[in-house]
Amino acid sequence: MPLEKDWMFHPPFNLWPYSIVDMVKYLTQVHCPQEKILEAVKRHPPKGGWTPTTKQYALTAIELMAEAEKKGSKDGEQ
Repeated sequence: MPLEKDWMFHPPFNLWPYSIVDMVKYLTQVHCPQEKILEAVKRHPPKGGWTPTTKQYALTAIELMAEAEKKGSKDGEQ
């Protein structure tokens, strides 16, 4: 199951923002429900813990990828 992959141990190493976007992108492309994507993101918090900024970043990534997927775009293209 795609949600079990440990995204933090794969490139880009120690770059939480990139890893989260990569995970959200992949899960969106395999048509994983947004609730499951949010659960996966919550299991991989940033090293310093969640802040209002990192929470908003993750939610924005989920929303943008869902919107791009609906439009048939790849990699968040408009």
